[in-house]
Amino acid sequence: MLRVVTYNIHRSRGMDRRTQPHRIAAVLATIDADIVALQEVVGAGPRGTSHIEEIGAALGMGWVMAPARELRGHQFGNAILSRHPIRNHVEYDLSWKTCEERRLQRADVDVGGYILHVYNVHLGTAILERRFQAERLATIVSDRHVLGAKLVLGDFNEWMRGLTTKLLSSRLK
Repeated sequence: MLRVVTYNIHRSRGMDRRTQPHRIAAVLATIDADIVALQEVVGAGPRGTSHIEEIGAALGMGWVMAPARELRGHQFGNAILSRHPIRNHVEYDLSWKTCEERRLQRADVDVGGYILHVYNVHLGTAILERRFQAERLATIVSDRHVLGAKLVLGDFNEWMRGLTTKLLSSRLK
């Protein structure tokens, strides 16, 4: 059985509001997932190691990152960790107008000789922004040139069953 989890680092802060990589790795270690989709990840930059490097090393997992923007000189965006080999990585821009930059990433993971296409997304908070992003996400994931099993994970920034959920449910299975 394949265990998969998604985790928004900054939204999932503990009571003390800290997002230290060793604490995040400890939480993820208890879940013992094979594939992890993270959002709001601090990546490479000029000062110290990146959070994704520390988390990946602590869990013994390979990883790929899709930075959406810079945060205090560091990359900031989505990351996928996997115990299985990641064979390919693709990034898609989901940014809309003047809203915060957003990315969708796809990691093609080799699970026992079969490729699983894992999509990791972090949609925006504005309704019109999410409408645009959900349509683009559905189009990308529905691409008939990408064959095999597909799994969409992430932070959809939708707290009730709304436009994004309805659109994705109608276009994806």
